[in-house]
Amino acid sequence: MRALHADVLGITPLKLNSHFAPETSESEMTSADHSDMPSEQHELLTLPYQLHADLLLLQPAGFAEIIKGDSVKLQNNVLTLPSVNLRVEHKRALWKLLHDK
Repeated sequence: MRALHADVLGITPLKLNSHFAPETSESEMTSADHSDMPSEQHELLTLPYQLHADLLLLQPAGFAEIIKGDSVKLQNNVLTLPSVNLRVEHKRALWKLLHDK
């Protein structure tokens, strides 16, 4: 379960124990997943319920992560938002990004 879904549902996400863990180390996976993103952008965002529900209508599979960044962008299924409280121009950019996809 993704951490964002666990936060919305109010449950603790579970991690696989070492027996079921993949062959690559967690640090290798993190660097591979975010190799083209600066490390300061890894602050995860927890979206308000309604915004999260609206995003799931447009992208039912959800996002791998929703992180804080300086602009609205979607890259490798990682959504970057400036904050959880979006201004009008950020909302327009988000909906345009998701509809053009």
